[in-house]
Amino acid sequence: MPKFRLILGLSLLFCFTLGVAAQDSAKFEDFKLKSQLMSREMPYRVILPAKYNQPENKQNYPVLYLLHGLFGHFDNWTDKAQMVKHAAAHNFIIVMPEGNNGWYTDSATVPTEKYESYIIQELIPEIEKNFRTHSVREGRMVAGLSMGGYGSIKFGLKYPDKFVIIGSFSGALGVASWNEKNLTGIAKTIAQSITPVYGEENSQTRLNNDIFKLLKDKSADD
Repeated sequence: MPKFRLILGLSLLFCFTLGVAAQDSAKFEDFKLKSQLMSREMPYRVILPAKYNQPENKQNYPVLYLLHGLFGHFDNWTDKAQMVKHAAAHNFIIVMPEGNNGWYTDSATVPTEKYESYIIQELIPEIEKNFRTHSVREGRMVAGLSMGGYGSIKFGLKYPDKFVIIGSFSGALGVASWNEKNLTGIAKTIAQSITPVYGEENSQTRLNNDIFKLLKDKSADD
């Protein structure tokens, strides 16, 4: 199984904090994917490099999949974090999927809430079909905030053949073992989004998506 580089905390800001934006402006556009797995259209936003659409430009680009947090949506990174401005100085395609409150996991209770399979099986092929990308592991990165930070680490562990770099900003890494019965306040509010996704304690979905179990099960050579 191929190795990957794991970058935690703020260190993945390699492409967002490296100086002043270029004179040309990056552009974003919204799209919808008619998902078979989700049984509905799924929106996503794409930031393209500043020179992507210039007539003479035939360059392929690496892709960063950027996952939003709990109670957020696919447009948060541009509407709340000035991501277009930060991206302008760098030659990445940035894809921001819709994850709703689904924890980037195939739900144990709702058959049409397959956020993990949707991103891996449908969205990535969609991006590589419609944009000039490096359609290899070395051309894909994934990162996210909170719920998205959990999702990015999980994707890196479960699909090391697909991502060369993964990053987590304040990732909720222990989510698969949380139980709303033992929590109060905001923690309980957050936890109430968990049972519909992961099922009850010790469910197979919890075991399959537990970051720490995934790490424990890997060999030293992975």
